[in-house]
Amino acid sequence: MGLWCTDNRVKFAPLPHVEALLYSEQSMVYRESIKSHFPKALLSIGVFLFLAGSAHAETIEVYSKQHQIDRVIKSMEGTVDDENFSLLKSDKPELLWVTASRVMVVDANTHVPESADMLCHSHMMFPYANFNSKKHNSLFGFQTNLDIKLFTVVQGQTDIQLPRNFAIPVLSNETFAFSSMIISPRHPPTPLQVQAKGTFEFYRDSEMKTPPKPLFWRGLSVMVPVKNRDPSDHCGSEMLGSLPPQTIDAEPAKASLNLVHKHKSGNYQESYHWMVPPGRHEYRYVLEYGLMTPFDTTLHYINTHLHPFAESLEIRDLTTGQSIYKGLSKNLKDGIGIAELTHFSSEQGVPVYKDHQYELVCIYNNTTPNDIDAMAIMFVYLHDKNFDRRQLKLAKSAQTYNAHVGF
Repeated sequence: MGLWCTDNRVKFAPLPHVEALLYSEQSMVYRESIKSHFPKALLSIGVFLFLAGSAHAETIEVYSKQHQIDRVIKSMEGTVDDENFSLLKSDKPELLWVTASRVMVVDANTHVPESADMLCHSHMMFPYANFNSKKHNSLFGFQTNLDIKLFTVVQGQTDIQLPRNFAIPVLSNETFAFSSMIISPRHPPTPLQVQAKGTFEFYRDSEMKTPPKPLFWRGLSVMVPVKNRDPSDHCGSEMLGSLPPQTIDAEPAKASLNLVHKHKSGNYQESYHWMVPPGRHEYRYVLEYGLMTPFDTTLHYINTHLHPFAESLEIRDLTTGQSIYKGLSKNLKDGIGIAELTHFSSEQGVPVYKDHQYELVCIYNNTTPNDIDAMAIMFVYLHDKNFDRRQLKLAKSAQTYNAHVGF
């Protein structure tokens, strides 16, 4: 079905989000209540609009192809669909600020929302085939540090609203991919025809008197030593770090055997998708120095991707011995899946440092008699403090721009 977008400006419809509610200065642990704070979201965005001047939000909607759901489809076993799109159609690129992402699974004929737990995960990202981080960031005078993804929403959290006065800078005619996977925790009574619907919110820099502070995304994944199962050399940005090999390797998940790869030491295989045996298990993964951030800055938003039977995913500063954030997971009551995930959102932010070492700590409690598959990924948004929009030169035509980045 492809893409549908609002070529003209649309009425502002802010996306609901959950604010961080409690900060303990002694432990530096951020915890959140699993509640909806829609009025607070309205207030936050209202203040943002006041500071932005005459700017108002615009949105674009992107639809996946149709999927037939006629059985139980487990996490990571759905069909991946990618639809390319641009935020605006213009002859010359202009600077935009992306602030929010929401993804729903809808009936393909009526567009009525289906159950939110039918979404496995979805990304707003740059297409894999074309993306090169250095080439992309060269368009911004090497002032930005964007990676391949802007947003990832998952089962348990299907929307992201960045903190007020923060956004991700992009150019209007960059090509993005709306990537989605639809699953089904329960067997439907009758076959369903469904689609993923992505809604992305942005502002035009030309309309803003006071621009937001820029953010960049990093994906940090727990990597687990696994038994050798036809590994490949593929290793993406979510699969970096260092973990001493364990005596007993885990079984790799069959859905991701092509992503099993050698640790950079060459001593063992590892994967970010593995099998958890019955019982309660803790997995720890030490990140390489500099993987969290290339410079000292502040962290303003965190969301996580966990699978059923996960209890939590925490990031710790090993240099100081403090916990930065612990995200919690709540399972579905009917069917196997994630009902809700907590997340962190802060305008003030948390200091992070390039020369500190950080560790991910994940807990799974497998209450079934069988092995279950697991992931534990933390998506962090950091202040891109070196970006200066006044240094941008956007006189290139769309044709010249697209040729420059290889589209």
